[in-house]
Amino acid sequence: MPATDFSSPPEQLLSLLELNALNPASGQLTYTVASLAVTVGIALQLFRYRAQSDFYSDGDIVLGTNYWRIANYIRGYGGLAIWSLAALTQLLSVASIANDVNMVVWQYGVGYSGTLLEFVAFMFDYAAYDVAY
Repeated sequence: MPATDFSSPPEQLLSLLELNALNPASGQLTYTVASLAVTVGIALQLFRYRAQSDFYSDGDIVLGTNYWRIANYIRGYGGLAIWSLAALTQLLSVASIANDVNMVVWQYGVGYSGTLLEFVAFMFDYAAYDVAY
């Protein structure tokens, strides 16, 4: 097996990078698929995998106030709202509709609001861990 020269990138990688630079739609497709995948994942978790009425009942017994359920509801429904909006605006952006709105949703909705949402849910998780300890 011949020795590999790592001093310069392989020609195949360069040709792929050049091809990708010529096709800006690949970025649109990536963001579209990612936002749809996250939206579907959150919806499945909320409405299928944790839909039983007694899923959070252990938290009621141990914690009194079920901070674990509250944290997951905040994270689930808030995330579903944010990522559904991101998926919708991304689909519109693929069709060259509302590109500016899409950028605002990704920056403020996913970036800032998503971070704040996770922080609030984390605080409820922390309260649940502290009470259960």
